[in-house]
Amino acid sequence: MWRSLRLLLPVVVLALLLFDSGLSTWLHYRQSLAALERSTASELRSIGGLVSAGVESAVRQNSRGQLKSIIEQAQASSMVRWCLVLDSRQNIVAANVSRFEGLGISQLPAPEVGRFLGRTSRRVMVEAVPEARHWMIYQAPIAPRPLESASSGGADRLVLVADQSRAMSALRASALAQLWQVFLRAALIALLFWLVLHFLFMRSIRRLVRLSRTLAADAGAEVPAGAPSTVREFRTIEESIQSLAQHLGEARDHLQRVYDFAPAVFLTVGPDGKVIDVNDFGLAALQRREDETLGIDAADLYVEEDRGEFRSMLARLFAGDVAIDHWELRRQGAAGTTCWVREAGRRIELDDVVCVLIVSQDISAQHELSEELEHRATHDQLTNLINRYEFSRLVDEAIRRARLGEADSCICFLDLDQFKVVNDVCGHMAGDELLKQIADCFRERLRRGDHLARIGGDEFGLLLEGCSVERAVQIIDGLRSELSARRFTWDDRFFEVGLSAGVAGIESGTVDVQQCLSRADSACFTAKEQGRNRTVIYREGDAASTAMLGEMQWVDRVNAAADRDDMFVLHLQRIARVDVPDEAALKGEVLVRMIGEGGQLVPPGQFIPAAERYNIAYKIDHWVLRRVIATLRRFHGVLPTNTLISINLSAQTISTPQHMDELLEILGSHLDLCHQLCFEITETAAMLNFSVALNFMKEIRSLGCQLALDDFGSGFSSFGYLRRMPVDYLKIDGMFMRELTTSRLDQALVSSIGNIAATLGIGTVAEFVDSQAGLDCLRTLGIDYAQGYFVALPEPFEMALQRFAQEQGQLSQPS
Repeated sequence: MWRSLRLLLPVVVLALLLFDSGLSTWLHYRQSLAALERSTASELRSIGGLVSAGVESAVRQNSRGQLKSIIEQAQASSMVRWCLVLDSRQNIVAANVSRFEGLGISQLPAPEVGRFLGRTSRRVMVEAVPEARHWMIYQAPIAPRPLESASSGGADRLVLVADQSRAMSALRASALAQLWQVFLRAALIALLFWLVLHFLFMRSIRRLVRLSRTLAADAGAEVPAGAPSTVREFRTIEESIQSLAQHLGEARDHLQRVYDFAPAVFLTVGPDGKVIDVNDFGLAALQRREDETLGIDAADLYVEEDRGEFRSMLARLFAGDVAIDHWELRRQGAAGTTCWVREAGRRIELDDVVCVLIVSQDISAQHELSEELEHRATHDQLTNLINRYEFSRLVDEAIRRARLGEADSCICFLDLDQFKVVNDVCGHMAGDELLKQIADCFRERLRRGDHLARIGGDEFGLLLEGCSVERAVQIIDGLRSELSARRFTWDDRFFEVGLSAGVAGIESGTVDVQQCLSRADSACFTAKEQGRNRTVIYREGDAASTAMLGEMQWVDRVNAAADRDDMFVLHLQRIARVDVPDEAALKGEVLVRMIGEGGQLVPPGQFIPAAERYNIAYKIDHWVLRRVIATLRRFHGVLPTNTLISINLSAQTISTPQHMDELLEILGSHLDLCHQLCFEITETAAMLNFSVALNFMKEIRSLGCQLALDDFGSGFSSFGYLRRMPVDYLKIDGMFMRELTTSRLDQALVSSIGNIAATLGIGTVAEFVDSQAGLDCLRTLGIDYAQGYFVALPEPFEMALQRFAQEQGQLSQPS
């Protein structure tokens, strides 16, 4: 029995030891595997959170270079094998392995990873792949601002793939080594137990204790030669874990440095609204220490007026109403400084706790520049008053309020009298200083809520809200009294400036801003026409205001027509010799017409007076000259060389150096056609500024053009100057033709004009000839040329040239 027991007991002890130690080894292996997964998952979550914030910033800025840099930084951890950015169609937008870019997840070298990614939803998660547990996957959705590329639909989520195959192989090897060691130990124990039963029990126990103490005291020491293989396996596992921990620590330190020194403030806010984390750059920007920042209410970092808005947006993020939100608020530093910041907030999870990550950038400089640009766009730079654009916007708002039945308002146009004297005598610097002083004077006298604007050189606009027309007149009279009491001084010179004003009411029936401004402007012009330094109220149906308003509307149409080629047309009225008709010569005057609504022709009497009154007649002159030259250029070589086309010039063109220079510049580019042009200047325009007109005539003649003095005889004031004028023709005013055949006085006057012209060697042209009797009378009086409906009707300019060329055989008849 003892013999059987001696053999059975070691076998039982061996079996028990093998079962107990094997179970312990298996449980230890499972615990080590679970610990490895937890450690990897925690590290992936930490790395993924930082990388996700950087990737979102790159996606928001649409910077592929920044995205590539962040992905490469994520690879600093040896644990991370692949870093992928997927689009909504499960394609790879960016990856740390360049050959993956553009592939679908099903094309990855690890099919099990692709299948796992295809089944997951868009949420932050860290899981092991069931088919191969050595793959650990971290994925997080990316904010809904896609990074567009040539082959994908945009960035949708971030995926980090960790390969733990080496670590798991090491764990398995360690487990096998432990099992082998357990077996050896169990066999040794069984042997020892068997020896105990014999004679080595105590000696074996002492040797086992010494070995256990050695392993426990120096587990990390270099394994001596001849040591059991189990000790070497333990050392291999230890070294592998230490190496992995070192690499993970280095990656964590690198990402922490990126987080701390990124040029943006990173705030992490907990569910209670308190700051739980902030980077080093953020502490510097907030002018706070870390212990002063962590734990405080995040809303306290903003100015008091913006805290409510910040809390509402934070609540929306925590409630999940939006995945990501953007806002601009004013942040307040600990030192009391304030700056504008643009921030983006996103709801994230950290260690199963819902938080909000806020990325903030200082935009104070951009905000100040935007405010400055907005101020310049709506204000006059000289007086700092609002400009015409902003004034029109405010008037439009007042019109809308009037239509809703709110209080009526008034609009006033203010025009300074005698301001041009200051500019001419003292220069524009004095004029600018006067405008600034007047603007300050007006501001002091106006009510709170009134809007004063500078809408022109010396013109101001005034919007009086909730004000009757009568009260508006009282306010303007107060401004006039204040202005009269002040005397402007410049270089020991004293000036007094008056004020002409026009007032128009803004009522429920007001159509639009243009109508309102036109009414006030026409009333102001009427005030100047009536003697200046007074106020005129626009009254519906008033003849003067209605006429002025009509002229102002023609101004807009003339300006539009002068900038186009299809709103003015030219007609030609032939001028014929009185004594012997010359069919081989072409002489005529071009007449301008405007194409009105519906295509009808508008005669010049309707728009020329408005153009002259508002100083835009020069635009018509320049348009006519360019069109005449272009037409003559097309018929060059076809018309005879003695062709002469007369063009009327306004007083504004010949009295303004700038407009005169523009006309001479046009002629200078077409010197070969100048001999076919004759410019008609009215006697009145020539007498307004004789010296300027005389210089202009000399310039025109030097280029080869001819000159005609139009409407001659209407005042006879030009007889004394006639010998000094280098004119080629006198066009006798049409008033002499009305009763020429019956009035001996008119005949004497026309005859005297003809005699004087003949003495000076100047040709004469009689206008408005409408009968054969009149033509015969002109022949008797010795007048050279005649023009009028009896001589020739006006016809389209180009058609007249073409017909004349056909009559001369220079052009074939149209088929």
